[in-house]
Amino acid sequence: MRNVKISVVIIILVLLSILTPGCTSFDNLIKEDEYGGRAQVYPVNKVQAWETAKAVFRELGAKEDEIEENQVDSFVTWTGNMMAIIERVDNNNTRVIAVLAPSPCAPAQKRATERDFHKYFSQSVDILKTGKSLPLIPKRK
Repeated sequence: MRNVKISVVIIILVLLSILTPGCTSFDNLIKEDEYGGRAQVYPVNKVQAWETAKAVFRELGAKEDEIEENQVDSFVTWTGNMMAIIERVDNNNTRVIAVLAPSPCAPAQKRATERDFHKYFSQSVDILKTGKSLPLIPKRK
C-alpha cells in the first residue's frame, strides 16, 4: 500500500512538472504574433503610438532612464520588463505589439502584463481622441 502512495505522489509530481513549463504563467503562453506577445491595431499614427507607448510604460512604473527607444527597428523597451513594437498599418492606424521580457520565478513584486499595457494604451488613445495631450494617463485602479 505504501508503494502505491509513493507511486501516486511521483506521478502527480511528474504531471505538475510537465504542465507547469518553467516559470511561465498560462496568461504568458498566449501568443498572438510572430514576435510573441499581444497585438492590437489602434486608430493613431505611428508618432502618436510611439509617444503613447512611452507614456504607458511610465504609467506602469518605468523610470525615464529605463525607457529605451530604437526608431530604426521600431520598438520601445522598458528595460527588463516589456517591449512595444510599433508597426504602421496606414496613415491613421498603427499596430502595437506588447511583449513581456522573460521573468524569474516568483518575482518580488507583481509585474505589469501585456494586457495591462493594452488597457492603458487604449485609454490613452481615448484621451488623444478628445484633443488632450499625454501623459494624462488614467491612474491604475
